[in-house]
Amino acid sequence: SRQQQQQQRQQQYHQPRGEQQRPRQPPPSARSERPAAAVPMPITSHAALAALQLPTSSVPPLADLKAAYRKAALRCHPDRPQNRDRQDAATAEFQRVKAAFDLL
Repeated sequence: SRQQQQQQRQQQYHQPRGEQQRPRQPPPSARSERPAAAVPMPITSHAALAALQLPTSSVPPLADLKAAYRKAALRCHPDRPQNRDRQDAATAEFQRVKAAFDLL
């Protein structure tokens, strides 16, 4: 009947797609096994400035930090075409640049 058809449409509409095909994975914070390379190393402000290719004598203004971070992130991002053949090294460098910017 018409009411049954409406109910079927509603069930199809509200049913999540693809949930039955693959099991749900726990969030990254709940996973027990973590690769050793994923643990961030502590970074000093001197190393942070060097990672952003800035002079290490003093901390520059925020606008200069943002510009240097943007430039460094574009240079070493693992998804950039120039880094396709060195994914692991680019990922490590990108994480170091991100940690440097977060520190400063």
